[in-house]
Amino acid sequence: CALAWFKLRYCISMQARLAIVDVETTGSDPTADRVTEIAVLHAEAGALTAQWNTLVNPGRPVPGVIQALTGISQEMVAAAPRFAEIAGELLERLAGRVFVAHNARFDYGFLRRELERAGIKYQAKTLCTVRLSRRLYPHAGGLGVVAIGTDNPGTSVDNPGSGAVILGH
Repeated sequence: CALAWFKLRYCISMQARLAIVDVETTGSDPTADRVTEIAVLHAEAGALTAQWNTLVNPGRPVPGVIQALTGISQEMVAAAPRFAEIAGELLERLAGRVFVAHNARFDYGFLRRELERAGIKYQAKTLCTVRLSRRLYPHAGGLGVVAIGTDNPGTSVDNPGSGAVILGH
């Protein structure tokens, strides 16, 4: 791999099929909290090829602090499908793709846990754009979503684009 000096666990081709993902949740613990919104962008051969997003009814209240952070209210998710109802469609959108996210541990962890609750095992190669940006720009002091150009750092609809920006799409 030409980028071996990054000391990555594996090398991902720039031609790889990517699923650029962002999730919003009711909190920070994948074992106790639930997903409220999912967005997935597909990228292939350097071009964005598809976009999908959905609100998700978490089956529990959305805390006020989370509503303020994400803009997702209880009313917005009340009529949304439960995770189990969209799990199959989500899995199709992720299948055979590298899972890319800004803070991939969070998004990947939540989706794996939600899929597990739905009786589905999911595993994928991941690419974390936070870690990538820190390796590419070690003196920049860390890059957040806002620093790389999204208008609303709290919603899934806007955030997956941050991964696309870092990846040059």
